[in-house]
Amino acid sequence: MSLYKRGSVYWSTIMVDGVRHLRSLETSNRREAERREHVIKEELYAKRFQGAAFRPEMRFGELYARFLAEGDVKFHHRDRAKHFLPFFSEMSLRDISKNDMARYRKYRHEEHLVKQSGKHPKPLSDATINRDFSVIRHLLYWAVDEGFIPQNPLARLRMARERRQRRPVLSVAHEIKVLPLCGVAKSSASVGRMWTSSDNCSLSRTRKHLRVKHAKSRLPAGPSSFSRRIGNRPGLSSPTRALP
Repeated sequence: MSLYKRGSVYWSTIMVDGVRHLRSLETSNRREAERREHVIKEELYAKRFQGAAFRPEMRFGELYARFLAEGDVKFHHRDRAKHFLPFFSEMSLRDISKNDMARYRKYRHEEHLVKQSGKHPKPLSDATINRDFSVIRHLLYWAVDEGFIPQNPLARLRMARERRQRRPVLSVAHEIKVLPLCGVAKSSASVGRMWTSSDNCSLSRTRKHLRVKHAKSRLPAGPSSFSRRIGNRPGLSSPTRALP
């Protein structure tokens, strides 16, 4: 048997190409030991066929250092790293899971509240944490492309639903106060003319665009069938007159 027990801890012995791999599974639960042994077997056989670049035991901090040296680094990759590196830097790539992302979300909320001062601290938004998740997932995809891991464990990670941002709209009272500073009279008639003229300009441009688009889609390259029909009628001098 490849799975056996030493004291209260299970061990695994796996033979690959005549080489015996002996490893402690660090658990006393047999079902969990079988699951961990299966993961180890997959890694050993994947390393056998994928070459020396396969390194699922690599630390996330080392992966990030390699990405800075060899990858296509953007500003937000460096900016978000100061938040997630303290949490993930010592974790191996094969150990990162979606449950770790849930724990990281809780860690970020708690860390943010500790840094806040005052009676009413502002909570961290889900959109901010989603930006961290997107960078972490991008780094793991880069690790897949480099051959360090067989697949991205966060490939189907579901982001938290972000709250819709309200569009800032001036109230009528604020509009009356702002318009004089812009050189516009206070009267409601002038305000109405200003908005009406801008709306009419936009509407006229839209109508013109639609007319041109409609004409291009309806008119053929040569004379239309209607022009050919009226050109054959007696009394018309130009048989190929095109429609305007």
